[in-house]
Amino acid sequence: MRIVLKSIGFSDVYSAANGQQALNQVIHEANVGEPFDLVISDINMPILNGLAFLEKLKNNPHISDTHVFMVSTRSELEIVLRAIEVGASNYLIKSFDKEKIRQKIMQIFYPTED
Repeated sequence: MRIVLKSIGFSDVYSAANGQQALNQVIHEANVGEPFDLVISDINMPILNGLAFLEKLKNNPHISDTHVFMVSTRSELEIVLRAIEVGASNYLIKSFDKEKIRQKIMQIFYPTED
C-alpha cells in the first residue's frame, strides 16, 4: 500500500505494524499539531482490529474528524455496513489496483453530488 500511495503522488506516508500502534500514532500526530488528513486501515490487523481501531478513533474528540479509508479482503455486507456506520469515509475490498485506490481517496476529499 505504501508503494502504491507514493506512486500516485502521496509523499508523507506512514505505516504501523498493528492497530494499536496506528491509533497511538494518529493521536500523537494530532497532539503535536500535525494531524493526519487520511488514515488507510485494514479490517484485519493484529492487537486492535480495523473496526475497533475505527471505533476508538471516532470516539476520541481530538481525532474524530480524521478520514478513515478501510480496506479488506472481507466483503461480508455486515462488515462493510458496520465500518460505514462507525464512520469510515470509504471502503474498498481487496484486491485492487492503484487507480481504484486513487479514485476512492478522491471521493473522500472531493465528493460528487448526485
